[in-house]
Amino acid sequence: SAETTLQQAKLNLTIAKQFERVDVAEGKLYAKNALTLTQNDSIKAEAYNQLGRFGFFTSQLDSATFQFQQAIDILKQNNDEKRVAIINISLGAIQLRQGKFNETVETLTESAKYFEQTQDSLNASKCYSNIATAFAELEIFPQAISYSEKALGIFRNLKQTQFELITLPNLATMYYKNGDTIKSINYNAEAEALAKKLNNKRSLSLIY
Repeated sequence: SAETTLQQAKLNLTIAKQFERVDVAEGKLYAKNALTLTQNDSIKAEAYNQLGRFGFFTSQLDSATFQFQQAIDILKQNNDEKRVAIINISLGAIQLRQGKFNETVETLTESAKYFEQTQDSLNASKCYSNIATAFAELEIFPQAISYSEKALGIFRNLKQTQFELITLPNLATMYYKNGDTIKSINYNAEAEALAKKLNNKRSLSLIY
C-alpha cells in the first residue's frame, strides 16, 4: 500500500542519515532508495538534502549544489521557508568553498533575514559567520567585522564556546587587516584566554 511504501521511504532516509559520518557510499544508496519509493514532497526534499550533505562531506561540491537546489525547488513549491533557509546555510558554505563570495553573501543574507524574523538566533549566527568570511575574502573588512561581531555576540549569549573560539581569532585578523592593531591584539588575547580556560576544564576533568 501507499502507506507502507511511505514508511519504507522514511526508514531508508533514517538509515541514510545514520551513515552520514560512517559510509557515504552506503548512505547514498539508502537516500536514493527513499527517492524512488515515494512521491511525498517532504521526504523527497529531505532525501535530496541528504544527498547534498553526502556530496558536501566528500567535496563533490557541484553534485552537492545540484542536490540542495533540487530540495530547495520542492520546498519553495510547498512554501516551506524554514527548510529552504536551513538548506541555504549549506549552499552558502559550498559557495564560500568555491570562492563565489558575492553569491555566498546573497544566499546567506536571504537566510539570515528569515532567521531574524523567526528569532532563531543560532541559525542566524551561522549565516553571519560565513557572510563575515565572504566579506573578508572580498577585503571588505568593515562589513566582515560587523557580521563577525554579530555572530560573536550570539555565540556568547548561547554559550556556544567552540564557535566563540573560532570567531575570536578571525576577528583579530579582520581588525589587523583593517588597520586596527589594538583591537586585533585584544581579540587575540581573548582567544588565547578562552583556549586556556577550555584546556584547563579538560585537565580538571581528567584529574578528578
